[in-house]
Amino acid sequence: MDTMMAKQQKRLKTRRVRRGNSLYISASIIAVLLWSTSFVGTKIAYTSFPPLTLGAARFVIAAIILGLILLIKKDKLKPSVKDIGLMSISGVLGTTLYFSLENMGVELTTASNAAIIVASYPAITALMEFLFFRKKTSWVKAIGIGVAMIGVYQISYSPETQTDDKQLVGNIILIVAGFIFAL
Repeated sequence: MDTMMAKQQKRLKTRRVRRGNSLYISASIIAVLLWSTSFVGTKIAYTSFPPLTLGAARFVIAAIILGLILLIKKDKLKPSVKDIGLMSISGVLGTTLYFSLENMGVELTTASNAAIIVASYPAITALMEFLFFRKKTSWVKAIGIGVAMIGVYQISYSPETQTDDKQLVGNIILIVAGFIFAL
């Protein structure tokens, strides 16, 4: 009897794990689709707004939404002075500077190049961790980072698809933004 109940509980647990994994995978796919199409939407929005104005508008809207969530939230934990300093640096680098560069880069290059370059940011981050923090990286990861960087270069800088110098400048701005993002 106990063995039968144990097996039944194990099956229920397995179903919950599978259902949870399916939820995570579905959420990840939706996030990737929304994120990758944002470059096309951004290019379309540039017909009405300059890049920095569009970026500022996005953050004003986000600040209002997050401010409302903070007001509604019951647990009001105040960060330490050190954390406020780190959050400020992160906000200047990871939000203001990064998104300003991203918006300028997207304006100058193609939406597809922007999506490919931005997809390489995790590899840039891993490379910077290795270079600056001496974080150990396996050979497989190191080869993966190298292949990712070469692939981004091959896809985003092809003489056949390079329409003008502005596209190259946009690609470079996006790559610099990747290093800012990693910081």
